[in-house]
Amino acid sequence: MLARRTLALTKSLVGSNGFQLRTSTISGPARVKVSSGEMAVLGLVITLGVSFFPAWVLVNIPAYRGGAAE
Repeated sequence: MLARRTLALTKSLVGSNGFQLRTSTISGPARVKVSSGEMAVLGLVITLGVSFFPAWVLVNIPAYRGGAAE
């Protein structure tokens, strides 16, 4: 029973020719152009988001090593 369902699902996803159907991929230029300023702001937000936690850990190393010297 489970094997039949799995086979049916695989066949519906792959199709009869053995290739996956990729209907959500659109090839071509972007529909909406993103301005250079917006790209810069988004790049800054991503950079700050990725580096926030490692920077926080580095600032708080004394607390991890047995107590802050306050």
